[in-house]
Amino acid sequence: MMQRLKDTRYKLSGAMSSSNNNDGGLQHLRNATDDDVPAVTYNNPSLSMHSILLHSAVIFFTFLAICTMAAVAAFQGKWFGVSGGTGFTLFLLLLAFLLIIVIFSIPLIYHRWDKGRNIARFLAQPRAMFILHAFGTILQAIATFIVTISAWSNPGCKNPDDDKHAKDLGDDYKNGLGSWCRTKKASAVIDWLALAAWVGLLILSGLAFRKDRQDHREPAFIPPSSPTRLESGMDRPYSSVGDDDVFADKYEASPAPQRVDDVYAQPRPYSYGRPGVFAQQEQAAMSRPSVDAYGAFDGDMPGARMEQSRTMQMAYSDPYADVRAQVMADGGFGQPTPPLQQANFSSHSPAPGRQGYPGY
Repeated sequence: MMQRLKDTRYKLSGAMSSSNNNDGGLQHLRNATDDDVPAVTYNNPSLSMHSILLHSAVIFFTFLAICTMAAVAAFQGKWFGVSGGTGFTLFLLLLAFLLIIVIFSIPLIYHRWDKGRNIARFLAQPRAMFILHAFGTILQAIATFIVTISAWSNPGCKNPDDDKHAKDLGDDYKNGLGSWCRTKKASAVIDWLALAAWVGLLILSGLAFRKDRQDHREPAFIPPSSPTRLESGMDRPYSSVGDDDVFADKYEASPAPQRVDDVYAQPRPYSYGRPGVFAQQEQAAMSRPSVDAYGAFDGDMPGARMEQSRTMQMAYSDPYADVRAQVMADGGFGQPTPPLQQANFSSHSPAPGRQGYPGY
């Protein structure tokens, strides 16, 4: 018997899962080797024993309230017709009863027959459960106040002769009026018990919704502080205006911009003065190592200024052209080819001529 009760508890508690799961709280957990836990349950069930008891209490007391109000409506229908307040109260109780049945049974149906997955996923969300429990609490509260006011304010319940239908309906109506008033008062008491159970469900769902919001709340964005941001001026404090002077001690004064007249001047770190274009190019070129350790292409690098390299100076005098011209002049075929004229390139050191070429 205890094992059967334990299995029933696990089935009910596993019907609704925690909203912290990624799949909406509907992920199955199969563990057929455990004897105490059924083979099919859910991970981290959110329907605790308190929630199960409160749902069961709401279903039980709402059903009793419907039965008692049906008896009250039957007595009225027998003698003079069902009143509007009684009919409206029955409608509210039936709507609240259907709501709690859907909330409690849909996860069980999905758990047992794998039906209604979308509705079960919706009911597994703490926000949805909080809204539905709040709606059911409002319905039950309206019905409870209507029945309570009607049961204790009806003059016929205090004195049957004071009822407005007593003279027209005779003694049989007066004799049954006492039983009708007791039934109505019992219905009011049952409505209050059902309302207390609804409020308990609303508190539990509200706590779960609050916890879910705190778990999913993202921390505020804190911008990083780096030298790059300082150079770009993103962290530069605002100028104090009016009442902002009280915050002047919390920031350090930014360096004043300085004028740079020399185009080759190196830019100072953390300064807001704009350097020259050639200074930026020279800094970018000198920040990386040279591709040629022997300085063969130093004249092509942006940081070499206007001086040509040794290799480029020798390339202006082609040795092959000189040898070919000498061969043709000594008796080679055809007319001798005049040597190539050296281009006039202005540099600090002149290019070596034919006599200065050392050979291979």
